[in-house]
Amino acid sequence: VANIRLSYPGATVVSVSDSGTVRVATPLGEIQATPIVASQENGSGRSIFRATLKDRNGSFSVEVQGYQPTSDLLLDPHVLWSTYYGGMGYDGISALCTDNADNIYFCGRTNSLTAIATPGTFQESATGSGAFAAKFDSSGTRLWGSYVGGYGSGDNLAGIAFGSQGIVCVGTARTPSLATSGTHQTTLA
Repeated sequence: VANIRLSYPGATVVSVSDSGTVRVATPLGEIQATPIVASQENGSGRSIFRATLKDRNGSFSVEVQGYQPTSDLLLDPHVLWSTYYGGMGYDGISALCTDNADNIYFCGRTNSLTAIATPGTFQESATGSGAFAAKFDSSGTRLWGSYVGGYGSGDNLAGIAFGSQGIVCVGTARTPSLATSGTHQTTLA
């Protein structure tokens, strides 16, 4: 354990709270990591130990008290949830954001014709490669997903933001009829 070091290249500020939460400020925003939990098999189950991080001039060492150094020790950063998203084609996420309720919005490009959209959304199907947007709640449940375009080649959503009126997505389009009336450019040039 003494040789383990964590570092955050590109971070402008890294801080660790008394509870062990790591906050990493970057030019693109803040990342927050839950405290590290250490565990070890003990013959009748697992023993849990608190791991603490100590600042060592820009990197952090991990310290664990009370474990058996002759047995394997598991360091787990406590993943809240993770998931796959997409179908059988190429699916890539370009950007994500959150709202005040910690819902997660993301967008990108897909070649998958299934497993992207949910019923009742902006666009439930696509006939070719296109863009997509989706929303998950803070526990990892998909709330909705929608294709955006996909009737031409070159549709891609590269940015997403949440505001008081909902989400705004930006990107490139080759599919006609994506613009809404009354906007800057209502037809594909």
